Amino acid sequence: MKVSQLIDQLVSMQTPSGAFPSTVDTRDGRQVDETCFVTASVVLLLTEMYQLSDANRCLVRAIERGVAFIERCADPDLAGAFRFYPRDAETYQVRRDLPPDADDTVLAWMALIRSGARPQSDAAAVLASLFDGVRVRARARSDAPWVRAGVYRTWLDTSLAINPADICVNANILACRAMAGLPPDPELSETLSSALHRWQVSPSSLRMLAPYYAHPDEIGFAMARAERAGAVGGTSWSQPPQAQSEDQPLYCNSHGRPFWRAPALHRARHLQRALIQSKEIANAPDAAICS
Repeated sequence: MKVSQLIDQLVSMQTPSGAFPSTVDTRDGRQVDETCFVTASVVLLLTEMYQLSDANRCLVRAIERGVAFIERCADPDLAGAFRFYPRDAETYQVRRDLPPDADDTVLAWMALIRSGARPQSDAAAVLASLFDGVRVRARARSDAPWVRAGVYRTWLDTSLAINPADICVNANILACRAMAGLPPDPELSETLSSALHRWQVSPSSLRMLAPYYAHPDEIGFAMARAERAGAVGGTSWSQPPQAQSEDQPLYCNSHGRPFWRAPALHRARHLQRALIQSKEIANAPDAAICS
């Protein structure tokens, strides 16, 4: 199938709201919902695809609509923060009282910066102070063994009793800081790299390392994003495999359930790889033979 057809298929999955949908397992079966996490993750990939696909025009509209949905997820009470769901959403939500969190916030900002919807300076102005309150000063008894001072907790509501740190969330924070032009954080980068060097990533270690993620591959994707942004080195973690099932779970609650899935995000990752590989072939010295 041609890349243009794959792009059309991906864009066709976008909902009227501009979101790229996910499904969540509930007692009543899988429910379709629309989240900042999935939409920002896909939009971030679409911005990279736009550059790789000779400025495909259909991607422009998809990015614009995705950005509009992301902006609806901005928290009205905490400047610069973003929520999992839009406050005014009428679609299905697992919970309607979720506070803003670090992961959705940095994924939203990365998508907004890369798309040109908001300037880099806007992110730089709010991110440092926004996350200061959830930075670990001293380990708590409930913290995972890898957590040290300087790591960030997940929820931006500092009053929450349960607020674990997550390696994926922290890798995304590092990537976003780099995209926002903030100074590097070598101490946090070293903490993540050391943790992944000491504890092998596996289904059994996932709840300790990344409690809000449902598959070990997601650690690789988060670290790869931070590496591309120049925020971490690539020596202490493994790249995710080239192909994942579209039904492979992505994220979850800190206790491991329920699972969210998003075929659109898996398709976007596959398409991005296909575009990168096609560019590598086209730019190779024997490109005429390859084509």
